[in-house]
Amino acid sequence: MERNTNSLQSIRYNPGSLQLLDQRKLPLEAIYLNIKDAKDGWSAIRDMVVRGAPAIAIAAALSLAVEVSNLQAFDGTPDNAASFLIEKLEYLVSSRPTAVNLSDAATKLKEVISNAAATTSEAQSVFQAYIQAAEIMLKDDVASNKAIGSYGARVLQHLLKDSKKLSILTHCNTGSLATAGYGTALGVIRAVHTEGFLERAYCTETRPFNQGSRLTAFELVHDNIPATLVADSAAAALMKAGRVDAVIVGADRVAANGDTANKIGTYSLALCAMYHNIPFYVAAPLTSIDLSLSSGKEIVIEERSPKEVTHTRGGLGEQVAASGISVWNPAFDVTPANLITGIVTEKGVITKTGTDAFEINHFIQRQASRLVNEAISHVLRDLPSVRLHSLGSSPVDMLSRQFELKTPHPLGAWDITLTSFIGNGYSTFIAALMENQVMALKGKGIAAEYLSSTQTSDVKNKIHEDLDSGKPSVRLLYVTPELISTLGFMSKLTKIYTRGLLNLIAIDEAHCISSWGHDFRPSYRKLSSLRSRLPNVPILALTATAVPKVQQDVMESLCLQNPLVLKSSFNRPNIYYEVRYKDLLGDAYADLSDLLKSYGDVCGIVYCLERTTCDDLSAHLSKSGISCAAYHAGLNNKVRTSVLDNWISSKIQVVVATVAFGCYWWLHSY
Repeated sequence: MERNTNSLQSIRYNPGSLQLLDQRKLPLEAIYLNIKDAKDGWSAIRDMVVRGAPAIAIAAALSLAVEVSNLQAFDGTPDNAASFLIEKLEYLVSSRPTAVNLSDAATKLKEVISNAAATTSEAQSVFQAYIQAAEIMLKDDVASNKAIGSYGARVLQHLLKDSKKLSILTHCNTGSLATAGYGTALGVIRAVHTEGFLERAYCTETRPFNQGSRLTAFELVHDNIPATLVADSAAAALMKAGRVDAVIVGADRVAANGDTANKIGTYSLALCAMYHNIPFYVAAPLTSIDLSLSSGKEIVIEERSPKEVTHTRGGLGEQVAASGISVWNPAFDVTPANLITGIVTEKGVITKTGTDAFEINHFIQRQASRLVNEAISHVLRDLPSVRLHSLGSSPVDMLSRQFELKTPHPLGAWDITLTSFIGNGYSTFIAALMENQVMALKGKGIAAEYLSSTQTSDVKNKIHEDLDSGKPSVRLLYVTPELISTLGFMSKLTKIYTRGLLNLIAIDEAHCISSWGHDFRPSYRKLSSLRSRLPNVPILALTATAVPKVQQDVMESLCLQNPLVLKSSFNRPNIYYEVRYKDLLGDAYADLSDLLKSYGDVCGIVYCLERTTCDDLSAHLSKSGISCAAYHAGLNNKVRTSVLDNWISSKIQVVVATVAFGCYWWLHSY
C-alpha cells in the first residue's frame, strides 16, 4: 500500500508486513519495529512505541491483519474465524482503554467480521474481509485528518483582526506521528501554515513523556514550520505576554456534552486560555466522540507507571526523584465543555448554542440529514435524459422482464436483451437477500441459484459440480463479494470464462465499492480485479443511492471505460419519501408506531445505526402491538435466518435492522 514518503510516518504497512516507528527513540533515533501479530501490536501500544488515538486504532487493526495474513493454516469454519478475530480485537482494546478510537475501530471491525462470517462458507474469506477493512481504515484516516485541517484553518482565519497572522499553541503530539498521516490539531496548524497566515506555532514539552518536545517539535522542524518549544509551566506566562492567539489540542475521547479527555495538562491550558480570553479548540475525528457517555465524569482515566515521572525520558532514563516518594501519574485529564470554544471534526466545527455544553448528537444528526438531502437533491436534479421502460422495484423484476435497448457502446453497437443473457450461459449476480430473490426467480421459470454459508454442504457441492460440468444448468448465480474475491472461486470463474460460458457480471449495491459501503462491505474493493481477470465480459453496476461523485468512483474502481450510463427516476407510485425530525416529535416511539400501523398489512424495515438501538426499538414496537424483530450482526446465524424467513413469509411485519441489512424499504407480502 503506497503512501506519501515525503511526510513522517508512524506506520509503515504493506500487505502481510507492518512496521511501527518507535517514538520512544525520537528525535535522536528513527527506528522501526517489525510487528508480526496482535501480541506485538498490544505491546507496542501499551509501551508507547505508537501513541495518539487514531494511530493506536490503526496500528491495532493492522497488527491483527498482518497476523492473519501470515497464518500458515486455519482449520475451522467461518464462525471459528470470526471468534478468533473478535477475541484478538478485544485483547487489543485492553492495551489503552481511554482512547475511544481503538474501541470504536474494534466495534466496526467486529461488524465486518460478523457480516463476512454470515455470507461465506470459507474461513479465509472472513480473514480477507477483515484485512481489507483494516487497510481502508488506514487510507481513510489521512483523508479525515486533511478535512479536519481544512475546517480548522477556516475557523481560525476568522480570528484575524489587525494582525495578518496568528500564533497558535498546541499540546502533546497530534500530527503525522499520532495518526496515519497529517494529523488532527497539528494538521490544523499545517493547514494554517499552508494558507499563509501562521505567525508561529508553540508546542509544550508535555511532561512526563515529553511528546511535545520529542515528537511535535520534531515534526514542526521537519516541515519547516516556524515554531518554538516551551515548558509546560511557561504556557500561562506566554499567554499573558500576548503571544498566543489560539490554542488547539487533540482528543482521546469526547463525551456527548463536549467534555474532552486528552493528554494530562490539557485542562490547565484550557483554564489559562479562558482567563486570558483566548479561543480554545479541540480537533478530533468523529470516531473520538463517544455518545454513550453523557459527560466527562464517565470517562475512565488510565494511570501509568510511576517510573515515567521518577526517571528521565519518560521512565526510560536515569532516576531523578527521591526513592520512596509516592507518584500519581494519570495519562489524561478531562477538560469541561464550558472551557472549549469549538470542536473541529472532519464534517465541520461543532459550536455551542448559548450554553456551556455542546449538542454533539444534534450535530451528527444534522450531518446525516444533510447527506440524505444531498443524495435526494442530486437524483432529482439529474433526472434521466434517457428513460427506460418501468423496471419494477427490484432486480428480480428487472431481470425477469424482457426489454431491448439499442445504443452505441464501446464494444460496438449491440442489442441487450437481459432475458437472452440469462438464457445463454449464466451470469454472476452479487446481491443482498439472495435466497429471497432466487426463490422469486425460480417462480418465474429462471434457473437461478445462490451460494452462501447458510446452505448445507450437499447443496453447495451440487452447485459447484454443476458449474464444473460441460453444460451447467444454472443460468443465474448469486454470490457475495466475499466469495467472489477468494482465490478458489475466482479460479473457478476464470475457467468458466475461458469456456465462453460467462455472459454478464451484474453487481448490485455497487455504491458499496465507494465510501458509502466501507463500514460493512470492504470486500467490494476486490471487485476491481474483475475487469483484468475477465476482460471481455460486460459488467453491469446497479445502484439506487449513488450521487455523481460516487458514480464516478464506482466507474473508476470497476475499471469501466466510457460506460453506458442509464438512469431512471425513483419516483414511482409505490415509493414515498418523508423526513421526520425526532426533535420536533413529542414521542418518537409512538409516532413511529402510528406510522407503521397506518400502512396496514405490509412488510417494512426500520433502520438504526446501532445494534442496541435495534433491540430497544424492537421491544417498544412489540409492546405497541406491532409484530417485529431485531436483525443485526450481534445475533447468531440461526436467529438472523429465522427473523429473515419469518419476515419474508409475513409471520412478522417489521424488521428493525442496522444499515447493513438489505436494500428495500417496503415489500408487499408475496
